[in-house]
Amino acid sequence: MEAESEEVRAVVFSAGNKSSSECIEFTGSFNSALLGTHKLFRQVYKEVWFSLQTDRFTLVPEAFFQKEKAMEIAAAAFSYFPEKEDLLVSVLKELQLVSISAVEKELMRQLRQKFPQAVICHSSHAFLSSVFEPEQPLTLHLQHSESILEFAIMEKESLLFYNQFLVHAPEDAVYHLLNVCKVLKLEQQAIQLRFYFGDAYPELKKWLDKFFPKVVCIGENTVGLKHPTQSLFSLDKCE
Repeated sequence: MEAESEEVRAVVFSAGNKSSSECIEFTGSFNSALLGTHKLFRQVYKEVWFSLQTDRFTLVPEAFFQKEKAMEIAAAAFSYFPEKEDLLVSVLKELQLVSISAVEKELMRQLRQKFPQAVICHSSHAFLSSVFEPEQPLTLHLQHSESILEFAIMEKESLLFYNQFLVHAPEDAVYHLLNVCKVLKLEQQAIQLRFYFGDAYPELKKWLDKFFPKVVCIGENTVGLKHPTQSLFSLDKCE
């Protein structure tokens, strides 16, 4: 796995104001040239948080997690190559889960060299922390970026399902959603589906409306509901 294959997501809010709507946002494949050319990486920051997206991750109940066993868990969950990769381990306190992921050593080295103060976690931490709400009804939180479909199903304070899928068409996304609902024996009529930035994917929105009667598209300016643009701020809780 080359460092250039990792996806990096970063958001910079003006004047360090976390509630500001003016921001610089970057999402894409990382390469070392970005550190010297992209305006986001040329600036100096008081705080830096990175959310890395890779399919080499797993979630473990915090009650059963032992830090010294992290490498064994990674080896059992996915093909882990310690000579080439570092492990990212972070605790999602609200959900009592631990996120473990493998990241290219060279990517970590370059990010740490450029931003030694950076907090770096897997994208699952940012997403799940962002959509967590105590006492929420049965809700499917869905985010689609390029070819990655990411969704979580939550009810009250419990996480029923979370994963990321590679998709090439709206039909692929709907297949994964319906299959998970079938396995978990969830009725689509009972699910509130929050589609983050759904306005950017009208074809997928049409397919979702066919199978889920309670679909809400949430954009950056949707009043009263959080959206994953702000999810990076949850990374200050990484341990």
